Amino acid sequence: MVPDEPTRTGLLLVALGLATLGAGLAVGGMPADTVFQYTAAEISGEDGELHAEPVPPERSGNLHQLPVDGRIVCLPSVTRECYLELNALEEGETPGYPLRSAHDYLYADGQFYELTHDRDDQTMGHEPVATEEALSRLAVPESELDGATRAAIDDGTVRTVRELPAADILVVTDDGDYYTVYRSGSKQYGDTGSFCSSAGDGFCDRADRTRYRPVTMLIFGAVFGMVGIVTGGRRILEGLRE
Repeated sequence: MVPDEPTRTGLLLVALGLATLGAGLAVGGMPADTVFQYTAAEISGEDGELHAEPVPPERSGNLHQLPVDGRIVCLPSVTRECYLELNALEEGETPGYPLRSAHDYLYADGQFYELTHDRDDQTMGHEPVATEEALSRLAVPESELDGATRAAIDDGTVRTVRELPAADILVVTDDGDYYTVYRSGSKQYGDTGSFCSSAGDGFCDRADRTRYRPVTMLIFGAVFGMVGIVTGGRRILEGLRE
């Protein structure tokens, strides 16, 4: 027996209501404990050297302070690992190195080096690699990114209550352009107040609105979901009475 029009409409409304309610429960919740801001910068290898365009103003135009990819040591350059790798580069192969480096590449003086490891001799070396070649090896396809990371690339910045899994990873878009997405701000909330770290771009004020986004989604899902369920239930009863 084919359901009549009121029953079909009612079933559809109930299904939509349940879906909306489920979505609200899945993505909604209590106010977030931390709000993050991520910023994207386009990376290019013109003239064999790395360039960031546009360079984020909080980095003072210094590419070496920009975390292009966590697999590249010396980007940023102010780390202990960078100091050790630069010393190793000056000395050539490093004898007696017990462990493989946590990084895959070194960037120094406009040149990429692949970090090599000889298990037999327990030494590490540095193999020069062209900039474009290094970028192509490191880059993750845009199709593998989550929605928030793609939004950061499209819009320049994104605010979210969840950490991005693809942060500090070099990305290649479908057009062949390279981007890096890095954390440019965060605001933590506690019982005694909040603490915000950013570049003074207004994030600390906007973070408060983002913090309550899960609550908004939960209320939206609950209200509209119940409306759909109740309205659909009434239409189904009308159809059964006819």
